[in-house]
Parts: sequence; C-alpha cells; structure tokens
Amino acid sequence: MGKEIFIGWSEADITPVTDKFISLSGQYYERLTKEIHSNLKTVAVAFSSGDQQFIEIGMDNVAIPQSFFNFVAGEIKKIEPEIKTENVFINVIHTHSGPSTRVSAADKSSSVFRATEKDDIYTPEEYVAFAGPIVAENAVKAWRSRKKGGISRAFGR
Repeated sequence: MGKEIFIGWSEADITPVTDKFISLSGQYYERLTKEIHSNLKTVAVAFSSGDQQFIEIGMDNVAIPQSFFNFVAGEIKKIEPEIKTENVFINVIHTHSGPSTRVSAADKSSSVFRATEKDDIYTPEEYVAFAGPIVAENAVKAWRSRKKGGISRAFGR
C-alpha cells in the first residue's frame, strides 16, 4: 500500500474594507464602485504525503500577476518555513468585478490598465497589502489543519 495522505482546507474573506472607491479590474474602461454585491473569498487546500506536498489557492479575482504570487509566497515562508512555496499554486475564478492586483509597470503593461491619481480611489497597492497577507495566512491555516484523508474515483451515473 502507498503512503498516507493528509488534507487540509481553509477559507477567508478578501473583500476590501474601505470608504474609497474601488477600481474594478477586467474591462477596457475604468469602473469605480463603493458597493459590494458579494464578498470576495480565498480558499486553500493543502495536501501532503511523506515528503511531498502542495497547496492550491483559489481567489475571487480576474488575474494574478507574478508579483502578487511572489508577495504571497514570501508571506507564507515567513509564517510557515516548512511549506515549499515552489509547490504553491494560485488560481483565480476570473471575476471581472474585483480589485486589481497589478502593481508594477510590467503587470500593468500586460493588460488594459488605467492609472488613477485620485486620493479617494483604492489602489492596487492597497489591495495587495490588504489581501496578500490574508491569502498567505489562509494557505498556512489549510496546511496546519491537515488530517488523514483519502482520494478516490467517483462516477456519476
């Protein structure tokens, strides 16, 4: 028989908390809102078996640039050095109604982006500083909540 597998799961809210307008990413024009229809979530699932491990993170966002991944991976490593961040993956649901995580010039040049220089608009930098640590802490929570589990095939007939 094979090695035992351990599985952990966690969910957290990454909805911005601000009185500012939020610039929604995912369109060819700027959209600003102060209204929240549904909260944004991040979900993490962690797997380990022997010395093998990986963590899958899902986020309610349109896209994740490499700079955001690097930031989250660094935060994870600070909290839980045992986690191999080269085995951490972040996926998004591709909502067109969430804040931007594109903070660098390289990130912004890869899609249509309109920089707004107003004090009453929540910037991508502010969102990354808010959401990044939550995403990392949630991944670590999933890692620390691992319990003996199993994976099997299922057939829907």
